[in-house]
Amino acid sequence: MVSRRLDDQRYEEIVAEAEGRLPWLCPVWTDHNAHDPGITLLELMAWYKEMQQYQMDQMTPAVQRKLLELAGLHLLPARPAALAVEVTPEAPAYPALERLTTPQEALFELAEPVPAVRPKLAAILVERDGQRLDVKGLVDDGTRAAWWWWKNRCCGKFR
Repeated sequence: MVSRRLDDQRYEEIVAEAEGRLPWLCPVWTDHNAHDPGITLLELMAWYKEMQQYQMDQMTPAVQRKLLELAGLHLLPARPAALAVEVTPEAPAYPALERLTTPQEALFELAEPVPAVRPKLAAILVERDGQRLDVKGLVDDGTRAAWWWWKNRCCGKFR
């Protein structure tokens, strides 16, 4: 959430602005030094205003949750991230729960095993006007397409 900055004035700015209004509000008040009780009260109110602005500018997690609820949104509970892993045909088999790292040094754990022998498509046939046409050349080498089909169709798992 992007919010407006409410803590936009410092103590010195608040005091200077208030003292600048004194000649307009009370022309007979001419002693604007720190020893004057009115200036002391003015400085106290400036300090209080600065503290209030600071507190109003804080967006705590509890306030964020309440604002999201008012907007009709609810946070989902935490869960592990899921992603698809692409392995090369010559990559070894990996058991489930094996820990691997990406080239960027991100650590992850396999939820399912990667089999040693992965299926590879021999042909992708499209039938048109009674004739079959092999379109396997449109897919890289068939390995990715075969792996996707095996994971999503053969095993009955849809993600």
